[in-house]
Amino acid sequence: MIFKEWFKWIYNARWSIKWFLLLILIRPVADIFYFLKDVSIFLSPPIWLAVLTPFCVFLSLAFGKKEGERTGLSYIDAIILIWGGIVTINGFNLYSELDFIAASDVFLRSTIPFFIYLYARVFIRSMQHLYFILLTALFAALIPAIMFMLELIIGPFGTQITRGNIVRYHGLYADVFHYSIYSMFVFIIGGFLYLGPGKSKGGTLLSGKIYIGMVFFILVVLLQVAHITTFITFLALLVLFIYLNKEVNFLKVSLVAFTVGIMVIVLFSDDIERVVGPMLDREIGVLKGERRIELLGHGRLGRIIDYQEVWDRQPAYAKVFGMSFSYVQDKEDWFGGAIHNEYLRSLYTGGLFGIFGFILLLLIALWKSRRFPAPERFLFYSLSIMVVLYSFSMLPMLYYNLLYLFMPAMAYLSHTSSITKRELRNALK
Repeated sequence: MIFKEWFKWIYNARWSIKWFLLLILIRPVADIFYFLKDVSIFLSPPIWLAVLTPFCVFLSLAFGKKEGERTGLSYIDAIILIWGGIVTINGFNLYSELDFIAASDVFLRSTIPFFIYLYARVFIRSMQHLYFILLTALFAALIPAIMFMLELIIGPFGTQITRGNIVRYHGLYADVFHYSIYSMFVFIIGGFLYLGPGKSKGGTLLSGKIYIGMVFFILVVLLQVAHITTFITFLALLVLFIYLNKEVNFLKVSLVAFTVGIMVIVLFSDDIERVVGPMLDREIGVLKGERRIELLGHGRLGRIIDYQEVWDRQPAYAKVFGMSFSYVQDKEDWFGGAIHNEYLRSLYTGGLFGIFGFILLLLIALWKSRRFPAPERFLFYSLSIMVVLYSFSMLPMLYYNLLYLFMPAMAYLSHTSSITKRELRNALK
């Protein structure tokens, strides 16, 4: 039923919407060929998608037909406008120091989140638009899901990522974060559909049995991915889902979940120890003084300390407006993935305006989400919490598949920010 509805809608959608849905669908396939950039950037599908995204955005803005009522400037719009503007200026500034290819790569990676928001702010003006974006992302997740099942059957693909004696599945992707993102997407979108958005009742769009099956599959993925931040994110979203589910008693379900969790720990203690043991041993060694403090967090703390020491020595205007105005030579690293912390990366790419803008965006999104009914509240809370938690140890704003959901969600929160609760509930029907 859902697939037929989705296929009919996407088939009849205007081209200004259709290209974005197709982009979500082909993303998990394009990301498989990330390695081709080492042969030539002109052969890399992810780079081509990055180059075409701003072009499609501007083409849609210029010639695409808009649907729905236009709303005025919101706090989220103002944050994106100021933060995105400063990041864009930093990106242009890099062309004076880096070669054209390197500067273009950094510019696109830094500004595409704001291009996606700009597009979504203009064209995502109803919950129906967002609903079909969610369905598209759910169907796109079938590709990594099939890839993961093949890995379970025939063994891990490609180079395995290891920490100690840990083998981490990442399929044909560059890292495990792709599996992590799609796993969280399936949990969030599945929970949203199960709770019954709009006029639908809980369990009608997605039955409880199917959702439970999806959750168990996600647990298997998380065990093989062995990514601590994803485990923490999943547990946080699971608690949120239980809390917002009116069909259940929160305390009773929490007790059952705790009991089941203990049983899982007992039954799979060897597997859990194999995954978690080496990680904990290294961190405990740091806390005991047996290893250097810089090695805390798999060495990330040391990297943060090094970068912050350099940042402290920069002129005040570079701290306020971004590291493209600094004296450092390796500016490309400050804008890329060298620092595994999105909060600090927002500081380096947009200065104090950047980090304050990023944090304010997340806080306002959480505040605005409270006005929605339980299904939509779960959706917006979950996407925001996901970015909040991942930003401590990862760079979620560099993963386009995550941005394809997060930025349209922020745009819809902005679109509905000035309407009353009654108007909001009518808009969701």
